[in-house]
Amino acid sequence: MARPAAAAAAMPSAMHLVMRSISVSTLPAVNWCQSSGLGPGPRGYTEGMRVLVGIKPGSDVNAVLAWMQALGFSRPEIEVQTVAEPIAFSSPAYLGAGATVPVEVIEAQESAAKAIAESARQVLGASAATIAYGDPASELLARAEATQADLVVAQSEPKSWFNNMFMGSVTRRLAMEGDTSALLIKSAPAEGEHVAVFASDLSPYSQKAWQQFVQMQARGLHKVFVVTVVDARPVDFGPLLPDPTPFMPNLPVLDRDALLQRLKEACPAPDGMNVEHVIVDGTPAESLEPYMQSVGADLLVLGAQGHTWADRVAIGSVALHMTMWGRSTLLLVRPPAGS
Repeated sequence: MARPAAAAAAMPSAMHLVMRSISVSTLPAVNWCQSSGLGPGPRGYTEGMRVLVGIKPGSDVNAVLAWMQALGFSRPEIEVQTVAEPIAFSSPAYLGAGATVPVEVIEAQESAAKAIAESARQVLGASAATIAYGDPASELLARAEATQADLVVAQSEPKSWFNNMFMGSVTRRLAMEGDTSALLIKSAPAEGEHVAVFASDLSPYSQKAWQQFVQMQARGLHKVFVVTVVDARPVDFGPLLPDPTPFMPNLPVLDRDALLQRLKEACPAPDGMNVEHVIVDGTPAESLEPYMQSVGADLLVLGAQGHTWADRVAIGSVALHMTMWGRSTLLLVRPPAGS
């Protein structure tokens, strides 16, 4: 049965949906739940941490709840956001000049997104739930900036090598582009006491990240191991090159005691937090997760700065490597600009 002309005119084309998804200003988030104090404006963690949780179909909301309980943040104010991707992105059948998407399909998609967000809001005890339209990573980053969220929470799924390197995902976008601290959940926390590892490279940025982590007041953590990783193994020059070390008698020797003292000064233990400082041998990529397993930790805390696509291909970083390849849940801490 043909639609009336007025109804047909109201049916958006696939190309129009693509263009609308790019512009956040033309499609503001839809908020149907009463919000309580989640508007923008700087404040300290003592007034309640603003937490933005990205939820999608199939998300394990109970894992998010378990991590929020495990971390034990003081009076967090949680907002849930679900992003409905335009039909043109997910269904090639609608692509093409003049193609249209039935209004019923769009309404069904919005209804499903609303149901997912509302269910997550009830499970998490969130004070607000929103739905947005467009690219999930872009919308989540935009919402975090608009509400000045202190923490963005997203769940990570295993990806192929190709997807990890080139296709990207919400969690990788948060690791590379975000200005907000991010909790990237890869599995539910273990039963029993919760232990975290904070990895420091002793840089000024890492020191600020430690201070920021302390201010978050994750009171649910039983213990935090503050580690720095050092690769003190002799260089292997291969079978074709002679070993030059006999001709270099003045090579520096690692002073582990001095390095440990420097780590304690860079990341001092605050009152009320169970902290142990440790030097771990090897490289971060190969040593961090085995060390976490040895001490029963299931949360890795890192200071993370944004990285461009060129950075991740040419340089990379520990945070980006662990986001893409690691199996542990990550808390990426980003100190406020100018701190």
